[in-house]
Amino acid sequence: MLIAYGLSPTDLAKFDFYEGAPESVFCPRCQDPVDSDYAPADLGVTWMHPDIVFTCDGHDVVSQKFKDFCVRMALPDIDFVRINGTPPLYDFRVKAAVTYDVDCGPPRFERQCPNCGRYESVVEPVYSCLKGIDLPVMRGLYRTDLEFASGREKHPILIVGLETADQFRKEKLKGVLLTKIHKD
Repeated sequence: MLIAYGLSPTDLAKFDFYEGAPESVFCPRCQDPVDSDYAPADLGVTWMHPDIVFTCDGHDVVSQKFKDFCVRMALPDIDFVRINGTPPLYDFRVKAAVTYDVDCGPPRFERQCPNCGRYESVVEPVYSCLKGIDLPVMRGLYRTDLEFASGREKHPILIVGLETADQFRKEKLKGVLLTKIHKD
């Protein structure tokens, strides 16, 4: 049964969200970002064709069109932090979290930092291992409570409700790749 979609933005590896960030943003031991409120004053991007991109260090950056769409749809629990002057771009922060079921599809946790408690790598997620979601999610955007990848690239899986995914398609937002999430 189709229960939701995973949202995968276009990968724009040349943008570094943390370039020039103060040392206080990072764990002094492992250099993982520990300040979730940090945002650069200006990302320094002069143009962006997709409406959502994924930076080389795990942040989703969206266009004004994407932000306006989410506001018009009244999607709750999303913050947009402006990080660029012209064109206006935003750090896309989904707040509503879904618990990743580590017993269903155990990811590999590698090298835990004794200072901040974060792992250097959390890899091999299974998209359908979402606790408490047994019926289709119809509306909204959600994130997993765990972040996956290695180093500064770690990011949550973004989950899109079925009706919201249909609205994404109708809006013709560029850079949006939706992957079906099935549950047996």
